[in-house]
Amino acid sequence: MMCRYCNHPIAESRGPSARYCSPAHRRKAQRQRNIESGHLTVAELSVLSMHSAGLTKPEIAQELGISAHTVREHADNARAKLGASTIAHAVAICYQHGLFRTYLAA
Repeated sequence: MMCRYCNHPIAESRGPSARYCSPAHRRKAQRQRNIESGHLTVAELSVLSMHSAGLTKPEIAQELGISAHTVREHADNARAKLGASTIAHAVAICYQHGLFRTYLAA
């Protein structure tokens, strides 16, 4: 079997149903699928965009008319979909893949 991310052979010890040579490659492949398919919602992109502008969660909540808890939920959902370890990492991924340009152009 070959890794679906890097096309390297998968070690037999990973089992017959393994699709990736490492957990990191599985996460990277999932992130790429989410980016390509546009799985981030407008609310998630809005929150990340405002985070990138330096707004705090309470400021974002006030701007969007939602609770700070909902802001955190949107940010955490986006972070999970992108496979990012922090909100700052999620923002960086959005910049790297041009997601903010797509979002702002809409």
